[in-house]
Amino acid sequence: MNTTNTSTNGHRGPHPGILAIVYTLLFNAGLYQVVSFTGGPHFPGPWESSEAITTYFQTYPKTVLICAFFQFGAAIPLGIFTATMVSRLQFLGVHAAGVYIALFGGLMTAFNMAASAYVLWVMA
Repeated sequence: MNTTNTSTNGHRGPHPGILAIVYTLLFNAGLYQVVSFTGGPHFPGPWESSEAITTYFQTYPKTVLICAFFQFGAAIPLGIFTATMVSRLQFLGVHAAGVYIALFGGLMTAFNMAASAYVLWVMA
């Protein structure tokens, strides 16, 4: 009995649905910290004055740190999801350039999220 036969065994790896849910929950938990649904203080946009931005980060450093923590945490399941989906496509026999384009785009997005979280942490 050959246990390494891939034609009879399913793809092994993390469940992509669970990774997507974890990513979504972490990403939204980070946004919830700085986006006000009640009309209170909110994360300043780049179009606002430098005084407004500075005041926000000096007044709410804990909120920004929590946001950065969750955003960095969301980057990890996104990277794992990307690698899992590329592996699954290769397992299914897809040999197109789009697989590697998806790998590049997904990993760059995860790295960008991690870098953004680091910048938020420094700003706080």
